[in-house]
Amino acid sequence: MSSHTLFRRLGLTAGCVLLCFVPAWSATYYVDCNRPDDLGDGLTLATAKQTIQAAVDLAAANDTVLVAKGVYDKGGKAEGPGWPTNRVCVTKPITIKAISDNPADTVISGAADPNSDPTFPNADFAARAKGLGQSAIRCYRCTRLVEPKGALIGFTLKDGHTWFDPVEERLRKKPRGGGADNANIGGGALDGVLSNCVIVACKANRGGAVSYCKVYNSVIRNCVGFAGGGASYPSCDFYNCEFTGNTGLVCMFDTTAVNCVFRGNSGGIAGYPSERPVYHRLYNCLITENSGSGMILGLNQGVKEKNVPLLVNCTVVSNWITGQKDTPLFVSRRTGQTPSIVMSNCIVRFNCNTNAPGVECNGMFNDESDISNSCISPDVTGKPYDKGGNIATWPAKDGMGASGHLGVEWK
Repeated sequence: MSSHTLFRRLGLTAGCVLLCFVPAWSATYYVDCNRPDDLGDGLTLATAKQTIQAAVDLAAANDTVLVAKGVYDKGGKAEGPGWPTNRVCVTKPITIKAISDNPADTVISGAADPNSDPTFPNADFAARAKGLGQSAIRCYRCTRLVEPKGALIGFTLKDGHTWFDPVEERLRKKPRGGGADNANIGGGALDGVLSNCVIVACKANRGGAVSYCKVYNSVIRNCVGFAGGGASYPSCDFYNCEFTGNTGLVCMFDTTAVNCVFRGNSGGIAGYPSERPVYHRLYNCLITENSGSGMILGLNQGVKEKNVPLLVNCTVVSNWITGQKDTPLFVSRRTGQTPSIVMSNCIVRFNCNTNAPGVECNGMFNDESDISNSCISPDVTGKPYDKGGNIATWPAKDGMGASGHLGVEWK
């Protein structure tokens, strides 16, 4: 082999190696709602797009869209023909980030269906369904085919609404596709990763705030799930989040919550009102001042292998249980049966029923439950589900007070 040929081959090899280390280029696009239109190229704030969707459509995978302060209530896109409209619809893995660190400064606003006027004999049902319909607009949608999921950082998602069908089976019986599967879930966001967001006043049939999302360091407030899931449904993970003022069983079906606070919600905290298995995992959470017919729905007898819901290092205090005076804090999805619960290192005290104020009703468990190292009343020691380390006496009774808690005297 000649030296010329050898050097030429070595040069080609070196060039290939260098190409392997060239980083993938990514672009940044800008959005400012104060711009007159979407005619700018979006490459600077001075030439920004007016709507977020216009910048998203321009972006390629791994690009970033930076959004200036303001309310974004124009534009939108459906995922396809026959699908609901989203204020922002993402079909590629991109990051959408507010320029301000304060979510209150940058708002993505959905919209209720102006023609929605549901009629129900029950006024509460009518109020919860109002605004849902085929002219509604969801705030944010990241299609499921996108991997890794797109990220939305630093926004308020407000007034997102979905389609509505009072008889959900009619949606389920439609052929897959055409929006039938996802038309009525996730009023605030459907799929994707959210961080440092506030999701407020959003509504859906189920999953008023989010569906199929991972949510970090965010607040979910005053959202409504007509058929449950005021905050989420299904399969959502929450880390360092606060849930307050949500209506409808707050988290439905397959929820993980870590370092979260649930305060002042109505309709219960975690469960799924059917025979379908649920996989709730609550770690280091505070659950307080909520109301519902059962705070946490467990499994019925005979499904020990599921062992859910799971509560670890949680504090469950001062919740109001509605319904019959003997309704417990933890209830089964199957009437007349006690639930299976796995609980470790928890405090479950001072929860009472609105029809029996002052009487603690913290839980009834079936023999397949697993309770350990927890403070819970009534005393579970010696029961089949007592796995050791449990106490019934409140260790800090003097500090917290045995009376006046939620305005009642404890018995």
